[in-house]
Amino acid sequence: MWRGKGPVAVEPGQAFVRFLTTKYGGTPRLVPYQGALATFEADATLAQQCYATAEPVELARRGKEVKVFPIADSGFDPYNGVVAVNERYLKEHPDLVRRFVRALRRGWEEYLAEPTAFDPGIAALNPAMSREAMDLAAEKQRPFVESDFTHRHGLGAMDPKRWQDLGRQLTELGQLKSAPEAAAVFRNP
Repeated sequence: MWRGKGPVAVEPGQAFVRFLTTKYGGTPRLVPYQGALATFEADATLAQQCYATAEPVELARRGKEVKVFPIADSGFDPYNGVVAVNERYLKEHPDLVRRFVRALRRGWEEYLAEPTAFDPGIAALNPAMSREAMDLAAEKQRPFVESDFTHRHGLGAMDPKRWQDLGRQLTELGQLKSAPEAAAVFRNP
């Protein structure tokens, strides 16, 4: 049951909102997500969507304490960062895709091993992000990147059960007519 006192700022059409209201009941008052922290800071009753490694980090830097409720804790756990190619591209460029995946995985492995080594590059791409924010974000994102599953199957590997659960949930919510087989929507190289 939704028992919040204030509105919830979200981008329209988010499947997780439908999932949460179906699972827990109630209907929060939804307002447009503004993408800024000023409204959130000004209204102590407001809840809003965020990336756990972004807005809460900035608020912590400002000395503001916030509580983050990961949607995954509710049982709705889609992958938020996925690199996709179509079947044709994969068939025509298998070596390029393989090298890209290998480089991406190696980059994350090196970053997780020593995040501060990458701070100069991050700062060059995002000069507004302070060193303190980079350190906080590095600490907060680790559990979203690494898991027991990725320790067993490799960094970046996707869990078929997680895809299967998501397909079932999206079908139950009316977002999909039917869920594809998990093996048909991704490959773990």
